[in-house]
Amino acid sequence: SWQRIVKRADNFGAPLESVGYCTCNYWKVWIAIIAVWHLVLMIFASVLCYKTRNIDTRFSESKYVAVAMISNLQIFVISIPVLVLVSDDPKTGLFLRAAVIWMNDLFVICIIFGSLMHSVHFGPKKDVNIGDAVSE
Repeated sequence: SWQRIVKRADNFGAPLESVGYCTCNYWKVWIAIIAVWHLVLMIFASVLCYKTRNIDTRFSESKYVAVAMISNLQIFVISIPVLVLVSDDPKTGLFLRAAVIWMNDLFVICIIFGSLMHSVHFGPKKDVNIGDAVSE
């Protein structure tokens, strides 16, 4: 449901300043669904990283994806309690949510694409075929 609180009104009762927000009686259910979905995705990605661990890094970035998954886990473990602590202050909460999303995405992009750019510009120039990578 939508809640609106009038903070300031003029002499005729017309609102000059108000704050509105959505509320839900089942917010804990939605938070639990999102948390379980993130956990399932992280476990699935970790299983895929484990299954592809022996493929040469020139053909698979599983090691870098595993490092990104560990980074995701660390950010979530640290940020969730902090976000709960500042939940009463909307400005601080918004800043922290934005910072957590930014840090998480930046680290994943830097880990994955940084390693790819490094291998393109500075990597060894070996001739390797895909058969050698799969047979190991």
